[in-house]
Amino acid sequence: MNKTWLLPWWRDLDRLTAGRDLVAGLVIAAMLVPQGMAYAALAGLPPQVGLYASLLPPAAYALFGTSRYLAVGPVAVVSLMVATATAALSQRHGVDPVSTAASLALVSGALLMLMGILRLGFLTHFLSRPVLTGFLSAAAVLIAVSQLPQILDIRVEASDPVTVLSTVAGQLEQINPWTVGTALATILVIRWVNGPVGRFLSRANLGLGVLVGRMGALVALVLAIVLASLTGLSDQLPQIGEIPAALPRPSLPPLDTAWLLELGGAALLISLVGFMESVSVGRALAAREGESIRPDRELLGLGAANLAAGLTSAYPVTGGLSRSIVAADAGARTPLAGVFAAIFVLLVLLLATPLLEALPRAVLAGIVLLAVVQLISPREWRTIWIQDRRDGMVLVLTALAVLLVGVEAGLVAGIAASILVLLWRVSRPHVAVVGRIAGTEHFRNRERHEVEELPGVRMVRVDESLQFPNSRFLRDTLVQAGSEPGIRDVVLIASAVNDVDATALEALEEAIDTLNGRGVRLHLAEVKGPVMDRLERVGLPERLHPGEIFLSTHDAARSLGSRMRHVHE
Repeated sequence: MNKTWLLPWWRDLDRLTAGRDLVAGLVIAAMLVPQGMAYAALAGLPPQVGLYASLLPPAAYALFGTSRYLAVGPVAVVSLMVATATAALSQRHGVDPVSTAASLALVSGALLMLMGILRLGFLTHFLSRPVLTGFLSAAAVLIAVSQLPQILDIRVEASDPVTVLSTVAGQLEQINPWTVGTALATILVIRWVNGPVGRFLSRANLGLGVLVGRMGALVALVLAIVLASLTGLSDQLPQIGEIPAALPRPSLPPLDTAWLLELGGAALLISLVGFMESVSVGRALAAREGESIRPDRELLGLGAANLAAGLTSAYPVTGGLSRSIVAADAGARTPLAGVFAAIFVLLVLLLATPLLEALPRAVLAGIVLLAVVQLISPREWRTIWIQDRRDGMVLVLTALAVLLVGVEAGLVAGIAASILVLLWRVSRPHVAVVGRIAGTEHFRNRERHEVEELPGVRMVRVDESLQFPNSRFLRDTLVQAGSEPGIRDVVLIASAVNDVDATALEALEEAIDTLNGRGVRLHLAEVKGPVMDRLERVGLPERLHPGEIFLSTHDAARSLGSRMRHVHE
């Protein structure tokens, strides 16, 4: 991947590559049309807004994006977050949801662009794996619950899951069997086309396996429209209604200072979640080809895509998992595949909107329901819980907070919990008392190995950088080591210490003074260069006297061992 500022993939383009991108674009569009309308409905927006979000954003992403396969457009989780934000703003400030969604996209795009310019991609690391897994799983449950009124054809005014479920439970006698059957049929058709049909065509070497095997949603959409139009089903099924056969006019959405701060908070969370999802997908697909993506440039690409969405009456977009995998499997080689997909969506908007008006809403609900099932991964939950119970607790807390408190508040709670766990881990670093393995120069934890220890010497290894959260723990550990009977020397092994801050330096000085007052010398060993620079700037080597700084633990043991022998002699 070359490193030009604009169109980083342009030099890789040739006639064969463009042909592959054209086919991949058709496959992506086959998913984008039904998914775009379904996700727009999930966001509480008219179906055409989802199609608008599939036009200029992919082209804008192609200007800066470094992923060959990332298919940018509407996604389920971001749609849920948009629905939550627009509903809150509409209720408190009386703002039109469509205008609010476009404003969200514009602010999100500006934030992503700013983060890219400042190279702040590392900020997304605060969305740890447990937080993201818990958030996505809970969001999938919320999305599934939100589709029940559409599937059952029951009117529900509330949006929180408890109220939705209780309302549905109280109106079970009003369930429309036609909408339930349509949603289930939609799921079955998609699974059948994407599964057995695609595999059969691939085995038959007809060259259509990948193409047809990824068009399940489009096939279900077309079948539903045909059946609803040619039979009496149109009278039994709520339809999506009129879709304007026109393109969005570029315009600046309203940005009222009265609610801009509230909008900015929602946009920031949407940006973080969208970027994390995109980078995760982009990295996974790039790794299959032995390539890599550049996160800070991805920020610019997604920022440009969201700016384009905000200026064209759309809503926030990001890279979709299923569409990106399909793009890679269909042979996409550059982001031009997304541009071709946008052209196909454009043709649908201009030529096929009268046909889409007969589409039953239950079909869109079935498409969404099938898509979000992929977000729930019991195996991922089990893996995280086995690896670290503290991470498992963060995962559970995040999921419960999203379900019980709300999407944005739950995500913030998960981030806060993960930061608290991080601080707790830093404040209680792993500490090992080490000794020499007989006949070697290797020093290991005496709790795990048979080791030899020097009489009167306690060697302590701290496996963490020395910073303010663990400064008091560091002081107490060193003082306790020097308080044991017969100990005259304490060696702090700093092989795992990559940084030391002012608070930790103060704690070290306190430990030196306390130990010296008890007739115990503190020594350091294996101090790294940058850490030594910090120590020398504050004069700690002189303060350490009569303690010393040794190049290695072996040097410390040899020097202190010879001193002990000299004393005994």
